[in-house]
Amino acid sequence: MVTVYVHKVVTGWGPLNIAGTADGLCGLSLIESHSRFLKCLIMKGYDVRPGVNDIIVDAYRQLDEYFAGVRKEFRLPLDLKGTSFQLRIWEAVGRIPYGEVWSYQMVAEEAGYPRAYRAAGNAIGENPVAIVIPCHRVVRSDGTLGGYGGREYLKKRLLTLEGSISKIKNMG
Repeated sequence: MVTVYVHKVVTGWGPLNIAGTADGLCGLSLIESHSRFLKCLIMKGYDVRPGVNDIIVDAYRQLDEYFAGVRKEFRLPLDLKGTSFQLRIWEAVGRIPYGEVWSYQMVAEEAGYPRAYRAAGNAIGENPVAIVIPCHRVVRSDGTLGGYGGREYLKKRLLTLEGSISKIKNMG
């Protein structure tokens, strides 16, 4: 069983839960309750421990810079659990540049699954490290925001921070 350290901090954006193994960041959640975050990690088979490690300290520093509008790219080791399909989708999402938006179909194509855009959407919804893997940059082909765990206002706020809100309106 892999040990994961978990830390919660309150930011100007809301509560931020960060989880890291010795090998990398494995969980990140903004707004979600701490108890639900812990439950998800336990369900994935992690040995969850409160505390911080170097991964968590570095992740928090980089996220703080991102929220301040200074950081445009994350440089963090990731330790993700998922199917090979999910991992390929998450890798594709990770290639979306700051300030840009892609449709679910574009992500599916980039991952090598051009017809699996609905399945890609499901995989994106399971992204364990939101923001670092920028699933908020994925929108519907018609130019509407699409899902973000029921927190469309947060997706819009992140895209506004990145200056890409106008690009969504031009997609439709």
